[in-house]
Amino acid sequence: MYTPSGPFNSGGPPGLDSPFFNNVENWIQQAEGDTGAIVLNGSIAGTVTLYQFMQGMIKAALLVANGYYNGGVQALNLPTPFVQQFWFVTTGINQISFYNGASLVTAQVQSSVSATGGGYTNETLVKGFVSGQCIQPVSQIQTGIASSANTGLVFMIGV
Repeated sequence: MYTPSGPFNSGGPPGLDSPFFNNVENWIQQAEGDTGAIVLNGSIAGTVTLYQFMQGMIKAALLVANGYYNGGVQALNLPTPFVQQFWFVTTGINQISFYNGASLVTAQVQSSVSATGGGYTNETLVKGFVSGQCIQPVSQIQTGIASSANTGLVFMIGV
């Protein structure tokens, strides 16, 4: 949790505060993906990288698959788990699953859109080019077994 160090006034106290500015720089590096990224190598080719660039009350993460081709399941633990719910959108990924600890979490994947409201289906395997939500805590993302290399994104934001 952020503790304010100011107010700051030109030429006046509190002056430069190294813990404050070091924390600001650390946050900037994390937001840019310079630090804190989790990278997994596919057993056959490519990588999948998890960036969680917001880790406070509001959390946001980006999963990037780059030519990722894996013959088994791999797990990525979120540095700061989603504790309540989050929304996600995917592009060209093969498949992922969400977990809370060892428990598989069901996602609500949008299945229809209309002027009066849309519909969803409950899924435990989330595929590419979908959007949806999880209304349960999630601490881990697992990649599925791929039949070919895939390059795509999963964006997640929630609490």
